[in-house]
Amino acid sequence: EQNLFIRCQEFDNGVWGIIGGTLTANDVVAPDGTTTADSFTTNTGNARIVNATALAANSIVSGNTYTMSVYAKNITGSGVFRMYCAHTVAGFSSDLTATSVWQRFSFTFTANSTGIDTRIAQVPTAGDLISFWGAQLEQRSSATAYTPTTTSAITNYIPVLLSAPAGVARFDCDPITGKSLGLLIEESRTNLLRYSVGNGASWNIRTGALVTTANAQVAPDGTITATQLTKTAITDTAWQQAFTAVVGVTYTASAYFLKTSSVNVIEFAIRLSFTGGDYSGYLSFDTLTGNYVVRSGALANITIVDCGRYWRILITSSGTTSGTLSDSVIIIRPTTGVIVGGFNTTAIGSCIFWGAQLEAGSFATSYMPTVASTVTRAADQASITGTNFSSWYNQSQGTIYSEGDTVSTVNALLALISDGSTSNLLGIGHGASTNTANSYYNSVLQTNFGSLGVVWNINTVGKVILSLSTNNSNAACNGVAGTVDTVCTMPSNVTRLDIGSWVSVSGVQPLNGHIRKLSYYPVALSSANLVALTS
Repeated sequence: EQNLFIRCQEFDNGVWGIIGGTLTANDVVAPDGTTTADSFTTNTGNARIVNATALAANSIVSGNTYTMSVYAKNITGSGVFRMYCAHTVAGFSSDLTATSVWQRFSFTFTANSTGIDTRIAQVPTAGDLISFWGAQLEQRSSATAYTPTTTSAITNYIPVLLSAPAGVARFDCDPITGKSLGLLIEESRTNLLRYSVGNGASWNIRTGALVTTANAQVAPDGTITATQLTKTAITDTAWQQAFTAVVGVTYTASAYFLKTSSVNVIEFAIRLSFTGGDYSGYLSFDTLTGNYVVRSGALANITIVDCGRYWRILITSSGTTSGTLSDSVIIIRPTTGVIVGGFNTTAIGSCIFWGAQLEAGSFATSYMPTVASTVTRAADQASITGTNFSSWYNQSQGTIYSEGDTVSTVNALLALISDGSTSNLLGIGHGASTNTANSYYNSVLQTNFGSLGVVWNINTVGKVILSLSTNNSNAACNGVAGTVDTVCTMPSNVTRLDIGSWVSVSGVQPLNGHIRKLSYYPVALSSANLVALTS
């Protein structure tokens, strides 16, 4: 998203110049429904609205392609106007004709000189009255979604990592394709690292010569908060943060690293030293290609996520099984070299990183920003209760269907209908260790999927469905039918639907994944229908 014009809805502001006409501000309803559009009456031919200081000096750079756009609506007269940029061979756009309804017009040009001289409207006929709103200038070959500005230009790098306040559903997207992944449901976790942007009192140089630069680059969330690490001498050095590890706990570390245009190797490591053994793991990673090798130690899991301008690296320790803690740190070591064939700890190099996170657990969860202290995120709990539930639920029969994914190897629930207890329920989810779907009703984990080999692997989408009426239970997963159970009863007086978690007297069992579809049918569907719906 980009708009190089400032005050793009305020043509009466001094950053814009009015020549040969009269401007009446905020007198027409704009395309967004607000009364913020300005009317422009031409007193002479070729009256115009020009940028005075609406663009910073030399905003138009020779050789670059730009697109200027504006919304226009004709009030009286011909409605003809043109856009203009002095720094192009053609100068003017072709004639554009506004009508009695709002339209968005654009003018694309390649600059042949550098400067700021642009006009969003030049009206050739005296006496015409046209309303204008929402000027935009962006460095690309076509107009994109309108981005309003006030006192400063806007350039948002996309994709952008977003945060949601407490109590607001988080809908996750693939950072490259933008495709929706669904509702994100995660367990409670704590980021054990402080100053997660990479620069603060809790970080220090392990040894050697290293320069750190705060706010050196635009971070994945669009803020200029990423930290740069630069080695200044041919000696081994690292940027680190200490934490107190606990015996028997598995740890997962993650951080975002800026992609590079040439081979650039960094090291990301969890160092865990106990008297009973060293459980450190060192990952060498190429920020150009995304390739990696484990330089030393052992890592139980390595995941590399392409996030557009950044890679997110996630590593899991192999364990902390015995002994007394002697050293535990997160290490980031910039260097150069070739990823295949080793890691040169003494070579001078640099890297830019952000969003460092350390969690107690065997997999990473979404980023939790920290400053001077650790931060804990509560478990996601999504539910439908009260009349919002009872208005559609059929107590005598029904079918529940969901699509989702999970990273967890424990029992993970897609959807559960219950009275809040563990003995009066029906639901569907992922099996703990067999990578199959599970179905539940009343207090029993059902055997609908049994030994049929119905596979639903972690990190893949599973389509799971369960239909239930008295003495008739059917289920299916990914197009494969489960067994029919003819000895079953409907749960009675249930009051809620929990989505992606089980909120009961036994606590919360979160999915640790995404729900991308959830359907309920107030009838018990046939086995053939269940197979078709999950295929």
